Amino acid sequence: MKNSSSRVHARLRLSLIIATAAVLLVLLPATVATATYTPTGDIATDNATAGAHANVTTTYLQTANALTCAAPLCGIVSFPEPDVDTIVQTLPRGLLANPKATPYCSPTSTDIIPGVAVKWEDCPAVTQIGTETITGIVCGDIGGGAFGPGVFSCAPVSLVAKVYNAAPGTPDVNGVVTAGEQGHLVVIGEQSGPTIPNARLDVSLTVSGGDTVIATATGIPNFTAVSTAQGSAAGLGCGTIIPTFFARCNLHISQIDFAQWGAIGGGPNYLLTNPTYCGTNAFSQTSISYTPVESASNAAPYTTTNCDAVPFAPRFIIGFNTS
Repeated sequence: MKNSSSRVHARLRLSLIIATAAVLLVLLPATVATATYTPTGDIATDNATAGAHANVTTTYLQTANALTCAAPLCGIVSFPEPDVDTIVQTLPRGLLANPKATPYCSPTSTDIIPGVAVKWEDCPAVTQIGTETITGIVCGDIGGGAFGPGVFSCAPVSLVAKVYNAAPGTPDVNGVVTAGEQGHLVVIGEQSGPTIPNARLDVSLTVSGGDTVIATATGIPNFTAVSTAQGSAAGLGCGTIIPTFFARCNLHISQIDFAQWGAIGGGPNYLLTNPTYCGTNAFSQTSISYTPVESASNAAPYTTTNCDAVPFAPRFIIGFNTS
């Protein structure tokens, strides 16, 4: 009798354990698969001579999202990776930038669709310090209009934007001031034909250790407009490709090439100066995606050569003081 009672209690305990485990499994959050985010960064120059005022191009490349999309329309495209939100690029140590190589531009923006400047004031040409080429695919309700929606499809886009030099502390496109920045660049995409509309992106510059420049761009636009009413009135939006009807067109960027000029107008104002010593230094990039939020980092070499060409003519003078 005692053994039978013990067996009953054991079965009850086992049932209780199983029931408790089942409840815990229900309460535990489901496992969410993590998407892969694999962009890379690179750097190139047209002059590797130490101390030279070289043109330098940095590149953000998201190969997985660089899909084939033939103009004008390419149907529905599925992107395997999330879009880029923030890019932080650390230039090689000793590659110096002169923020006073040009006058400062003072841009203004109003009537802002999130992430896109509808109205902006052109920066003077004398304040331009380079260009930025953006390549990607835009997808949305393309081909619609006032009489009804169009067809969800995608189209390739490419934009060469101008990069201007602004004063540290310049408010960004959303009116936010980045505390502690030591330089500020304004990227303005000027619409030219059926491409990405007028848009503005801000880049904050800081200096680490006195000889390392860090460039940070956050809130990189991943859409072009939210409706025809807003887009057409300002001459922008998905409707600049083909008119849309109350649709938001998503912008999927696969590559950004940021070209900075070494000399402004051929000199004598120099924006960039190569390290004055020979050897290899690292360029690094960290990028962060929109949802799902992931980060990726990598480094690329930047090598300077021909140190004999660096201007250096010290003199040693010996004299006698007879006083």
